Amino acid sequence: MLAISPAAVATMLVALGSGAAASTTALLPCQRDDYAVALRLWHTQRGIVAAVGIVTGDTPACTLKSTVRVTVRYRKGAVARLVRGNPAAWQLATTLEPWTHVVHSWSWRNWCHPARPFVLTASANGRQIPARTSNPPHCRSRRLASDLVNSGPGTKLLPFTGDRIPAHMLPPGTPPALSPALIRVTNAWVVSDGRTLVAVYAGEAGSDPGVGLFVVVRQDLVFGLQTQDTVNVGRTGAVRIISAPSGAAVEKAAQRGDLAFSSATGVRGVLHLARDTLELTP
Repeated sequence: MLAISPAAVATMLVALGSGAAASTTALLPCQRDDYAVALRLWHTQRGIVAAVGIVTGDTPACTLKSTVRVTVRYRKGAVARLVRGNPAAWQLATTLEPWTHVVHSWSWRNWCHPARPFVLTASANGRQIPARTSNPPHCRSRRLASDLVNSGPGTKLLPFTGDRIPAHMLPPGTPPALSPALIRVTNAWVVSDGRTLVAVYAGEAGSDPGVGLFVVVRQDLVFGLQTQDTVNVGRTGAVRIISAPSGAAVEKAAQRGDLAFSSATGVRGVLHLARDTLELTP
């Protein structure tokens, strides 16, 4: 399930899905329901930052070629021609991986004309995603044009939208953010780099204590999206994480790392977070 976090985002989704890292020659082209397109705005001292994300969940690997356009519009839909460089285009050619986002951003700067509500839109594959703003960028100089500037790929220019959390096991007794009808938690692990977060809960199925279960919760803090993946270990009894990445140095890498586990019946193995797959060990 890919869900919207209403408190965190001015985002609309085109579609849900993913891709995975593999040999690019073996991957099929992405279909429109293999990924989501999201748009979020930030007001900064220099202007409005508009970030477009191609967001993935848990679907087959694929390659994506597309043109994404960002447009500043007046409230009724007309293009704001007073903004130089508007609309702007992003030629995208990439391999999508599971549970990640590909981000590109623009900056709308210097609006010295009458203030009015605006709508910024991101369009891709025949769909259009709006993000409304009541306040245009601050007028910095009437001698300068208002412009929409390409800020480039990646998230390095975007504000942090969440707390950085070093990889660690949650203290015993920490209330799980999951229903006991889904999982009775034995222990849990969490990490966040301030833009994406992964939490792994280990235990037994709420409906059958004989079934070992992991629930992997991922939050895309940039675009306010959350996924939840359930990994059934089989009839092993409750599972417990016994070894996991730790510390601030692995806040990003650990999100696709490995967690070792044992079970009530003595079964041991590894949960690979890159694809949420299991490997049992002798």
